[in-house]
Amino acid sequence: MKVNQISTMLNGIWGEVLGKSELVVAEDLSNLVSVGQVITSSTDFGENFENYAGKIIDKVGKTIFVDRVYRAKDLGIWRDSWEYGSVLEKLRCDVGEFTDNCEWDLTKDVDADRNYDYNENISSHIEELFKFVPATVQAKYFNLKTTFKTTISITRKQLKSAFNGPSEMARFIGMIENRIMSKMEIAKDELQRRTIVNLIGTKFNAGDNVVDLKAEFEANGGAVITTMGEALRDPDFLRFVAKRITMDREFLTVPSTIYTTGAFYNHTPIEDSRLIVLSDLDAGLKFNLYGDTYNEEFVKLDNYKTIPFWQGSGTAMALNDRSSINIKTAGGDTVSTGGILGILFDRDAAMVCNETPEVRSQYNADGNFTNFFYCYDCSYYNDFDENAIIYTWGTTT
Repeated sequence: MKVNQISTMLNGIWGEVLGKSELVVAEDLSNLVSVGQVITSSTDFGENFENYAGKIIDKVGKTIFVDRVYRAKDLGIWRDSWEYGSVLEKLRCDVGEFTDNCEWDLTKDVDADRNYDYNENISSHIEELFKFVPATVQAKYFNLKTTFKTTISITRKQLKSAFNGPSEMARFIGMIENRIMSKMEIAKDELQRRTIVNLIGTKFNAGDNVVDLKAEFEANGGAVITTMGEALRDPDFLRFVAKRITMDREFLTVPSTIYTTGAFYNHTPIEDSRLIVLSDLDAGLKFNLYGDTYNEEFVKLDNYKTIPFWQGSGTAMALNDRSSINIKTAGGDTVSTGGILGILFDRDAAMVCNETPEVRSQYNADGNFTNFFYCYDCSYYNDFDENAIIYTWGTTT
């Protein structure tokens, strides 16, 4: 529908009505009065005429609203929110070394090898009784929030001419709302992915707990496989991967400093571990291992999330693109590598906290429309003192 602005004409009419204009003003009424337009087949309407007379435009009989709901995929790192304060404080502690229990060494020469006399060392025991022995404590603080917003203007009066009733118009406005929310959900998906990718990049850059599945498979008697795509079709390789990750998940339950960069020992119960693998590994396990295994429960890799790509899909969804990352980590290091098949980590190693979505609105009376501001704040954290293991096909950089 063509809409003309007639404020200039009205100002002139106002002057004529009040007698402020000496003469009758020449007025251009072409912008005021519609005299109709004869539409012929030579216009842009083309084949949209009815087929009887060829003069009447076909009417819209049904409107389809492309209104698919999208929800961000939960990778197991969403945590709680809080209303006041901004800092996340994380505390760890450790205690001193073990010492002998003197209760069982009260007599001399009980153990000839030690030749220990409790009474001769009484002063040291008195000191032990009153010595202050504090715990070793580490306090780590996370204080970063990311924020973004998107804005949409919604009109009502101007939209009425495009729909047959209020229900259709409401569906159209609802479609816009859903599109905005879907876009926000996609952003949440990608930011969640970047939290995982930063953990991968930092660990890979430090060479810390990066498992080269290709090298280990070959070192354990496996056949030499040329490409990652071939490996994901090889039952022996897939069986090796499932075994290795299952064992690592069990190893993490034992208190250790092996799988962390920190000074404190950690352990990760099975229910607190998070495993994320590339979708290609998941598909390979299902179609090339489980499908040909009679008792698949004995070789099955359980309890993991899948991800189609770590950072981007590339233009052709190629495996090499989807298994690669190219980032500058939060620590300032540039990491570019490929062949990443998965990551196993503690639930506290990667966290999404303090999510606060909000919608604000402002009515513009002059333009007769309402602006809706969709705002989103969130905090994304990595803690490298927690257990984490990266699985790669080779160590390509």
